[in-house]
Amino acid sequence: MLTFQECTLLKLEKTFALQQVRNHSVLQDWLSATADISKRERGNLLDLRELLIDNVDDWNEQELAL
Repeated sequence: MLTFQECTLLKLEKTFALQQVRNHSVLQDWLSATADISKRERGNLLDLRELLIDNVDDWNEQELAL
C-alpha cells in the first residue's frame, strides 16, 4: 500500500491509468443540462473550466482552498 508521500502525480497516473481529457461525454451532459443561469454566468463557467484544464497541474491544494 502506498503512503501519502509516495502518491506523486506520475505514480497515480500510472497506477490508475489516469488521462487528462478536454472533452468527456459525462461532463458534456452535465454542462448541457438546463439551469437558471445567465449567459454571462455560463461564459464565466466555461472560461473557468478552460483555466482549470490548462493549469490544473500547476495549482496546489493551498491555492485551490483560497
